[in-house]
Amino acid sequence: MAWKEFIAREIGFCTVRAHVLSYAGIVSKLIDHPLRRALYFFDGQITHIIHEEKEMLNFKQAIKAKIDSDPNWLSRVLAQGVKYNSWAKKFLKDDSGGDIENIINFFANYLAYAVHIPHRLSWVFESFDQLDKKSQRQLAILRTESYWLDINNKFLRLIAEYLKNKFDCGENPALFDPYELTGEKVLPNKKEIQKRHSGYLFSHVGGRERIITGQAAKKVFAGLNLEDNHNKITGQVAFAGKVNGSVQVITDSGELDQIKAGEIIVANMTTVEFVPYLKKVKAIITNEGGLTCHAAIMSREMKIPCVIGTKNATKILRTGQVIAFDTNLKYPVKIIKK
Repeated sequence: MAWKEFIAREIGFCTVRAHVLSYAGIVSKLIDHPLRRALYFFDGQITHIIHEEKEMLNFKQAIKAKIDSDPNWLSRVLAQGVKYNSWAKKFLKDDSGGDIENIINFFANYLAYAVHIPHRLSWVFESFDQLDKKSQRQLAILRTESYWLDINNKFLRLIAEYLKNKFDCGENPALFDPYELTGEKVLPNKKEIQKRHSGYLFSHVGGRERIITGQAAKKVFAGLNLEDNHNKITGQVAFAGKVNGSVQVITDSGELDQIKAGEIIVANMTTVEFVPYLKKVKAIITNEGGLTCHAAIMSREMKIPCVIGTKNATKILRTGQVIAFDTNLKYPVKIIKK
């Protein structure tokens, strides 16, 4: 089988677990088609989410078949996604924390309804003008307001508090599967966690789960023979242009105040919170998005050079680097000064 890396992010095992529950459970039921093959490789810093190519093609076809067979299906899913989006905002503002098992189930449902299906609709529709006005409005909300990285970050803080309070453990919370912390489970031993520091590969294939650590994980990952574009940035041009500038990587909405005039911002995706800051930037580069995403729309309105859907920009670029950015090139980013 052929595997393909779809995204690479700085996320914890909590998001990996929520991703599995979303795809293999909730989304599979929603589209009446099983999604049974996914790999998650942590290289010591970044988690690479890898899917089997044929299964992703079947995923696209299953969504289309569901929409064709039930004209109201999509509007119901999008309505539920908007609800989860609203609940996510409340969760992020709530300082009381919560039960780990309840949070992971909420996170999985949020991903399914507010992220995974809405963000895959660009596979099905050439233009969202084909949708009714209400669905267009709902989809616009879900594609411009995304909180999954914020949920990941808060979840990691809650896991860190739980580890400290219950086990007096100061280990990196990103290395723990939330399922290892629920019920009467015993924490993985220190030797196992130390191996995860250097890397692990978590597989969910055919309903079976397995975790491989250290050099063995790296060997399996290398054996997948994925296309080696990890050090190159390419994506879809939302607004053309050519500029040079200093990079500002934004991983959390709380970092927006760090943006300085004339910088090139690099983010997973932009949201409405970015708008006041976009007026002073030279260019926008995002990991995610299509031509109807928030970054694309705003770049065209504000005439800011922009490339979207790079998948790896936040992994490769670092704040303070100076880059040449030219959307006319296949690989539009050249690092001038590290």
